[in-house]
Amino acid sequence: MFFLRHASSKYIWRVGAFLGIVFLLWLLFPVLPTSRENTGSDQRKVEIFDTVVRGYANSKLRWQVTAKTVWTGYNPFLFRGEAIGPGVVFDDDGQALINGIFAEQVQVNSQTKILYAYDSVSAYFLPRNTRLSLSSLVAADTQAPVKVTAGGLKYVESSRRTYLTDGVEIVQGSARIRPHVAADLDNVTNTVFIEDGFVMVVDDIVVSGNRMEILIDTSVSTIAGVTLLRTGRPTTNHALDPRERELRAETALLTADHMRFEQREEGYGIGVSGNVHARQGAKSFFGDSGTYDRETGALSLAGNVRVTLPDLRWLLLPERRKTMQNADMKKTVSLATTITCDRLEFDSEAQVLVLFGNVHVQQLDKEVRCSRLVYDDRSQKIRLSGNVRILKEGGDSLQAASVEVDLQEETYRATGQIQTEFKIRKAK
Repeated sequence: MFFLRHASSKYIWRVGAFLGIVFLLWLLFPVLPTSRENTGSDQRKVEIFDTVVRGYANSKLRWQVTAKTVWTGYNPFLFRGEAIGPGVVFDDDGQALINGIFAEQVQVNSQTKILYAYDSVSAYFLPRNTRLSLSSLVAADTQAPVKVTAGGLKYVESSRRTYLTDGVEIVQGSARIRPHVAADLDNVTNTVFIEDGFVMVVDDIVVSGNRMEILIDTSVSTIAGVTLLRTGRPTTNHALDPRERELRAETALLTADHMRFEQREEGYGIGVSGNVHARQGAKSFFGDSGTYDRETGALSLAGNVRVTLPDLRWLLLPERRKTMQNADMKKTVSLATTITCDRLEFDSEAQVLVLFGNVHVQQLDKEVRCSRLVYDDRSQKIRLSGNVRILKEGGDSLQAASVEVDLQEETYRATGQIQTEFKIRKAK
């Protein structure tokens, strides 16, 4: 009995001690955490609805965001918000640098001067010559040259940069640019940098590259390590030249070391340099540099230009290919041709192709040298000038100041300082 009484009193003492500890904890911590939202720095200590949060650095306004809900937790420097928009980032002069920021969530650190918007982010990057002050902003209706969407947008005051991450897309005019990884905006120079590759789609072309810089103020982009692809698509537009329809049906590929892409109100301009190589079907074009104007269709190549063609039938309209009678001319347009020169220019509006400097045309049975060659598609005439020399297989040759070839009439005409040489052959 003594043992039972002793054990019972010991057990009762332990239960009483446990209940005492629980009562003490209840006095010290009347509300125990029940979810992640209410623990640590996430616990909401102050909550404000439908408000504007502003951030300052060096007594200057750096950002402003409107939020449906804003709250702070244990960290007095960290503010969180939901249903963000619109938001604005400002430059040193108080002009809007980034406008119309919308997102699901935002974090603002007033100590490190970081604004981080995330989940379904959209915003506009503004050129410096059109930036607006706070009093004149209409963020919801902003129509800026560059619109961005991303999973996250982070403005960091210490680096004066804005970082875009997670599914970034940059829309500039008709161009849609998708970085493989991320992009960041230098808020001082107003330049977007893409360092880890990208794909740009504009109208009917796709451009990929290793690096890209977008100058927001001028709508000009520079690209390194370029591959440009235009997929051929058949067209039933019979208003086009039949040869143009043939070209549009062929896929074209261009590679170069560098590209300059300029977005314009109508069309765009492209400049390429460094090992420029373009291929379309069996046609191949090389040059040190080149330009292409989408609006006018003007094309140029310069520096060690080399053109390889399977034949010259593209010079003729389809019906002329069937009706040509001159045997020598018919053979000439059917042969593979290699052309080298210092510069090539094509004016698509005038339909004129011009070759400049050290022009050399090589075929299986002949070669032609001159200083300048002009092909006028509308008149179907080829004009060679500047010390023209034609050397044919077997030793026949012609030298003249100029030579004109009329593809329509199937005639040749040489003028000025003409010299000819023919090898007399024995009849077989």
